[in-house]
Amino acid sequence: MKEIRKEKGISRNTMAEKLEVSVNTIAAYEQGVNEPNIEKLIKISIILGTTVDRLVGKEEKKKIVVT
Repeated sequence: MKEIRKEKGISRNTMAEKLEVSVNTIAAYEQGVNEPNIEKLIKISIILGTTVDRLVGKEEKKKIVVT
């Protein structure tokens, strides 16, 4: 989440405001101390313009097929 947030130029403060949580909560998510519930996870993906799969590290890598 932290990497994507920084790529998008979004501060922890902005993220916290949009999610209606504290900055400490955002820090805890990014450090792996706490995990967001599914509703927050979906909202994070919308704010960051990415998929839930990417946020949780489950996005499949695209396979290149040579014909």
